[in-house]
Amino acid sequence: MQDCSILIVDDHPLFRKGIISVIEDSGIFSKIIESSTIKETFEILEKEKVDFIILDLNLPDGDGVDIIDKITKGKGIPILVITTYNSNIISRDVFKKGAKGYIAKENVSDNLIDAVKTILLGGNYLDATDNVFENDDKYNTELYFGLTNAEKIVFKMLAEGKTPKEIAYETGKSIKTVENQRGAIMKKLNFKTEVELIKLALKLNIIDI
Repeated sequence: MQDCSILIVDDHPLFRKGIISVIEDSGIFSKIIESSTIKETFEILEKEKVDFIILDLNLPDGDGVDIIDKITKGKGIPILVITTYNSNIISRDVFKKGAKGYIAKENVSDNLIDAVKTILLGGNYLDATDNVFENDDKYNTELYFGLTNAEKIVFKMLAEGKTPKEIAYETGKSIKTVENQRGAIMKKLNFKTEVELIKLALKLNIIDI
């Protein structure tokens, strides 16, 4: 890709070098820029044209989650989060903030280029951080269409990161009713975690993140 630059934000030099090596081999970006802090990142963004950002969440001068929306809203630059945190809650938060992808560092060598290409093509990428994702048949869209209309509404709200209490408030249902619907949804889809639910919602383009 001609004249396309990427900014890699991570405070571990050896890890940055590893990412740079993979990125260089892909030939996708003509320019690679490095940063190790939030402060340095914004200084670079003021001076340089950046088309894509790989962002670590654990930085010495702050939490990377807190700057995602500032970059996406202010600069409109797609962000791929790479982190040591394998957390359903954190992955949901970074998507809500505007990130386009999430990868656990342990899976970077296998998934990095796929994630970058998916995002550059306008998609979202949720890393297979658990072996429950290895079989793509789990995300058979026919299972979703077996949900009732009421369950589909709750499905969407759960995928957006809302709690049963928030869903109950917004829909006028009791928390118990929402929790029962959540249980029915997870059972019908053969899911054990909400990350699985989020991945299916992304596949179906039900949520806009």
